[in-house]
Amino acid sequence: MRMPEKYRELNSLLLKASNENRVAWKELRNGCFAVTFSTFAFELWEGQDAISDAPFIAVGIRNNVGKIIDNIRMDANDPDHGSLKELLAVARRRARKVDEALGRMVKELKGGGKVGQLDSVF
Repeated sequence: MRMPEKYRELNSLLLKASNENRVAWKELRNGCFAVTFSTFAFELWEGQDAISDAPFIAVGIRNNVGKIIDNIRMDANDPDHGSLKELLAVARRRARKVDEALGRMVKELKGGGKVGQLDSVF
């Protein structure tokens, strides 16, 4: 199944804007990432089919009262699965501030001082 054209266009634009750090992604719950627009929200998550265990990525669109008004699901063998997986990876990194964490660790290591605490791993 091909992703509907408007979804494909939105995915492409979100990926471009996310890579330019222009999208404020938020993690809602276990692996669901969302971005809000003026009156709608775009949600993205991955899972496994309950019967076949096949992996999928899903997209949901919510209206301004939180109701899901549409959703699609792309299985791993769908042609558009890869582009959604790429967007999910970027959304996860942005929402969890991975690049910021890596930057801080690099800065500490370049500072030349001692890093790490023997009595704590949080």
